Amino acid sequence: MDKSSFLNKLILCMITAVTVIGCANPVSQRTGVNYAQQAEREIQLGNWNDARRLYARAITNGKYGGFDDENMAYLWYQYSRASGVICDWEEAERGFGKAYELDRKIGGSTYVTLYELGQMNLDRGGYDKAVEIFKRTYIEMENVNVRRKYPIRYSTFLISYADALEQANKNSEANKYRDTATVILKENSGGDKLNRRTPYGSQCKRTK
Repeated sequence: MDKSSFLNKLILCMITAVTVIGCANPVSQRTGVNYAQQAEREIQLGNWNDARRLYARAITNGKYGGFDDENMAYLWYQYSRASGVICDWEEAERGFGKAYELDRKIGGSTYVTLYELGQMNLDRGGYDKAVEIFKRTYIEMENVNVRRKYPIRYSTFLISYADALEQANKNSEANKYRDTATVILKENSGGDKLNRRTPYGSQCKRTK
């Protein structure tokens, strides 16, 4: 799911947020924000390897600059997406874990990070693991009523969940979620917009 439409944690929010906290190092704060802005631009250009490198620097400077947990979670989330696109799977898993724990600490939307982690595993062929993660995602989405708040986006999740279940030879469950997604899409044709899918595993050669 695209962070700009689903997370609503835009880089502009980070810029304003870090200015109101007691920063340990104002220079690191400004540097971290600049790196994050550059990383956002690289993503828009499709340069995920450069974006990952810049997010790593933003994270380092964010720690010294006193970024709050919400903004550090955002940086780890983006860093992990970029890591998954360039096929650094281990680092992506580690970063998503950090983002999840930070969001859980502050009561943030942890299901967003879980969805991305599940999607990454689905795209790389880890179907059983994707099913396990999507099951957790589903529970968390139900707990905060994502179906009512973001019906179109919720349906895209159900389709991914169904794809993973189907690949794991759990066809009856897959059909259930796919049918639900179809109903939601029919009922909400003018609802919230679909999200751009993170292109996991599409730039593996750039890690060399």
